[in-house]
Amino acid sequence: MLITTEEDAEVVFGISGTDYREVARKLADRFGFKVVTITIRGDLSVLHNTWTAIAYADGTIVDDRVYDLELVDRVGGGGLHRGLPVWDAHRRCQPRSPLRECVQRPEAGLLG
Repeated sequence: MLITTEEDAEVVFGISGTDYREVARKLADRFGFKVVTITIRGDLSVLHNTWTAIAYADGTIVDDRVYDLELVDRVGGGGLHRGLPVWDAHRRCQPRSPLRECVQRPEAGLLG
């Protein structure tokens, strides 16, 4: 399982593509990852951001919607995103929309 950003995929692995889906497919094909997730954050201002992600598994892309967020504390938000695919793999189920799960869970303390 690989959890990354498009920029890190290019810097660390030398893989780029026309979009996030292509990058995820290339990473899975080249390294044999069963699951690849890529987080995508857009900076609109210091506090105002957009956030989305994709997951690639077994030749299937799971897209999420784009969330419009005011981020007060960026530290820790990625942890839940990273934990959910690991939990899904442990339970041997199909990957879910990682950000939707994070944003909709009040117990995560992200948006409540």
